Amino acid sequence: MLKIYNDKTMILGNNVKNFVIILPDEAHESLNQPKNQLPLTNQPYLPQHLVANVGTTIVWFSADVGHKHMVTLTNSNSKIVHEAAFFPSNEPSKPLVLNTTGDYSYFEKGVNKAVPSFVINGAISVVNLPSELKLLKMLHHRSRSVL
Repeated sequence: MLKIYNDKTMILGNNVKNFVIILPDEAHESLNQPKNQLPLTNQPYLPQHLVANVGTTIVWFSADVGHKHMVTLTNSNSKIVHEAAFFPSNEPSKPLVLNTTGDYSYFEKGVNKAVPSFVINGAISVVNLPSELKLLKMLHHRSRSVL
């Protein structure tokens, strides 16, 4: 877990079909706030960067007590490809199935009235991971060709 905290990245295996991205309590607070207002973790989403296989279903879950959130997902051309309408704390967003490879950014603006320019954001990289069997065959073939 310390690696996720430090790197802010999680790479899912190709066998993971569903994943929940958490908005931790006080995620709406900027790291530039007074010490008594600091968020509980160093990233507004856990994980802040996700690497997932094509076909993975994602939901965002708000653990930010007393605050509702929304998520806007854009592709590498900044085109909006998904918007999760406001969802309250202790509830998930509507699910999103990631069917196209590529790099996506997601964000929410206006989450902190004291710092209007503060935006919470994250990223998802959707890749086409090989199956375990294909990977084992590929590694076996490489090891034989090296000998």
